[in-house]
Amino acid sequence: MKLETISANSQWKRSREFKSGMIGLVPGEIARINVVNTHPPDVPAGPKPAWVMGWVNPASELIAQQTFSLASGQSAFLDIPAPDDKGRHQIRAGVTVLDDAEGACLVTLEVFARDTGRTTVFMELREAPDALSEESQLALQMAMDRMSRFMATLSNLLKEMAQTAEAIVQNLK
Repeated sequence: MKLETISANSQWKRSREFKSGMIGLVPGEIARINVVNTHPPDVPAGPKPAWVMGWVNPASELIAQQTFSLASGQSAFLDIPAPDDKGRHQIRAGVTVLDDAEGACLVTLEVFARDTGRTTVFMELREAPDALSEESQLALQMAMDRMSRFMATLSNLLKEMAQTAEAIVQNLK
């Protein structure tokens, strides 16, 4: 399989992020991020999605990273072995898919034994929630404006009630 280098000045239509929680590796284990472009090879597709996948430690420091492009139906992986010293090592996976307008890219994570190849963990990584979309931001802004107007009206009403109460007390004297 040929992995292509990605140009740094390319323009991307839609990027997607996939992240795992922390996973632990002990000596003799390997963690793997698997990625696949599930778009059928026989159906015309847009540009090849670009992938940036990597492993970070608990301090979010990059341990390993690979950047490539996959045509329809192709897959790739990035392995990170546990160090051979004693102890447990915490890591987490992150994958960014650039230009995946059709949402055809799938990301999985697995942990397996180096000597036997036996898989001990296998899971699909879900797309990380995006920041608010433009529509959601606009709806939130409109709701906040309505709330602000409501609070101003309520404040005016309470002020009016206080003034009325004060006038009643003055009239009773």
